[in-house]
Amino acid sequence: MKKGDINYIRIIDYKTGTKVFKLSDVLYGLNMQMLIYLSAISAHGEARYNGKIIPAGVLYMPASVQTANTSYNADESEITSELNKKYAMNGLILDNNLVIHGMENEAKGIFIPVSLKGDVVSKGKDSLTSLEQMGRIFK
Repeated sequence: MKKGDINYIRIIDYKTGTKVFKLSDVLYGLNMQMLIYLSAISAHGEARYNGKIIPAGVLYMPASVQTANTSYNADESEITSELNKKYAMNGLILDNNLVIHGMENEAKGIFIPVSLKGDVVSKGKDSLTSLEQMGRIFK
């Protein structure tokens, strides 16, 4: 997402299986690929993206075809709701309402692990990180 001369960059890793982002894995040297990519782009991407780079987050996204487990007589909204749950991403997102709205238009937490009510986080506080914390993770 680009706002003025600032580029908010996220990395998404599409997974055909189930993968849950755990910060503890990263701290033990596991599952670091997305954060290494984000760190490299943040450190060296200004020329390529024509402006300042702000790391917006890393997310795992289900990539396999999903089916809805609903009753036979379920209506379209029930089926859509069930499918949306199966395509929900998980990961780490910058604690910034602009970024959250940029990742999901209404910030309802349907596809990202965070939701907002007004300007207040109502779901997913564990999936948020500050820019300062992101810098410490990169180090």
